[in-house]
Amino acid sequence: MINSRTKGAAAEREVFALISECLGIKVERNLVQTRDGGYDTAVGGWALEVKRQEILHLPDWWRQCCEQAKNAKLRPMLIYRKSRQPWMARVFTKDLVNTYGCLNAAPGIVELDLPGAIHLICLNMLEMK
Repeated sequence: MINSRTKGAAAEREVFALISECLGIKVERNLVQTRDGGYDTAVGGWALEVKRQEILHLPDWWRQCCEQAKNAKLRPMLIYRKSRQPWMARVFTKDLVNTYGCLNAAPGIVELDLPGAIHLICLNMLEMK
């Protein structure tokens, strides 16, 4: 039987390595996340929560991600996938359109593929400079 903590940590390392490679920065795990119940990592103004499970629990994961991001005063980004499926990301519509310079957005949630999510992180990093 696969240990869920080991699987979760491996998923985080996989995603962080992909983000690090694309952005040319080192993305590391939030080491106090287990103790404090925080996000998995923060990068470019986003609090990232990474999940890899066969049964998706998107409403629960999204709620957790949003609470953690709010406590940290960051934007929430949930990155998730099932085995043998591509990584996907979930963000608020308002955070997506604000990043691209739009003024208004209808309330809602946007699903992105991982390259799109990394692009969004990159744009926010440029905006923060």
